[in-house]
Amino acid sequence: MSDKKYLFVTYCSKNKDKKNKLLSAIKRYLSERVEWVYEDSKKQKADFAILSGFFGLIKSNEKLPYYDYRLLKRDIDRVVKISLRNIKKQKYKKIFFFIEKIKEKEITNYKAVMKKLSKQAGISFGNIYIKKIIDKRYEIID
Repeated sequence: MSDKKYLFVTYCSKNKDKKNKLLSAIKRYLSERVEWVYEDSKKQKADFAILSGFFGLIKSNEKLPYYDYRLLKRDIDRVVKISLRNIKKQKYKKIFFFIEKIKEKEITNYKAVMKKLSKQAGISFGNIYIKKIIDKRYEIID
């Protein structure tokens, strides 16, 4: 791959490890979708991040406390602003936002953040829709 990188992003999960200590994001979020996108990013040699409704765009190894917060419409600009700091240093060619098709209406604010973020960062952006086919396995759909 050239010096231009790709970023695979998916939204956080309501299901979290509730331990009262800092955990890496990949361990905090208890989601087969998050795990699948993370593993796929490694196979494709792409960077990976999770869009948290509270912390913004975070790397899989970033340590997080337990929290319970859903991104609201009024949070969009705040989350874009903090996420922009995290991606401006990178030279991404494109951001791919992985969305579980059946949850699309539930994550409207997360989609809005990603669209606005990529536009402000000047990075090409696309949604990738996935569906679960069996435990811990997803496939890309149109």
